[in-house]
Amino acid sequence: MSGNTLHILRSSPFADKQADLMVNYMSVNDSVVLIDDGCYLLHHHNLKKLLEKHTQLYAIESHVDARALESNQAVSLISLATLNALVFSHHNSVTWA
Repeated sequence: MSGNTLHILRSSPFADKQADLMVNYMSVNDSVVLIDDGCYLLHHHNLKKLLEKHTQLYAIESHVDARALESNQAVSLISLATLNALVFSHHNSVTWA
């Protein structure tokens, strides 16, 4: 995928291969938002792969809190309103569910 894409990960990386696919299709200028069970990526080996790509990483704060997860310093915790703004500030968006 080319351009400025926002990748929204909804499924747990421990449950399926959506996170693996997302990492493989990402470009350097892309961003990732973790929502729902996608927040479990905070404790998965693919987080390191995303950080190595210098990807902007976000997670919905209320979703992280609901799962009693601790965030990584490299991941910005955001609100659903901020997610809405991110969708409109990117050229494309892809939801990995």
